[in-house]
Amino acid sequence: FTDLRRRFDEGSAGLMIGLDVDRDRRGADYRLSTGLQAGTDYQLLQVRRGRVVGEPLTCAHRVRLRFVRDLLVFRAARGCIGTPDSVRIGVKMRDARDGSRPVVDWLGAPRSFTDWVESA
Repeated sequence: FTDLRRRFDEGSAGLMIGLDVDRDRRGADYRLSTGLQAGTDYQLLQVRRGRVVGEPLTCAHRVRLRFVRDLLVFRAARGCIGTPDSVRIGVKMRDARDGSRPVVDWLGAPRSFTDWVESA
C-alpha cells in the first residue's frame, strides 16, 4: 500500500484476495475479505462461480495489518485451501472515503490473477 492508515475519519477501505487453486476451474476458489483499518475483522470463504459457498472457514488463517510498513500479511494453513500444488491470486481494494467516488484498485489488470506459484 502507499498509505495504509489505522483509522479513517470518514468512509472505509476494504480488500478482497481471491485464491485460485484449481487450474481446471475458472476464477477464484477461495476469497479473503478484510477491512483495512485497526480492529477490522476478516473472513476466508469458499467460492464457486464467483459466489460464496457456505459459512466462513474456521481453519487456521490470519491477517495482520502493518501500518508503519504499509503492508498486509495474510497466512492460511495449507490444508485450509485444499493442499494445492500451485496457487495464484487476484487482489481488489476498495476505498470508500469519498462515498460519491469510491476508488477501486486491482493488483494488475481488473479481474486478473498473478502467475501460478508452485510449492518447493
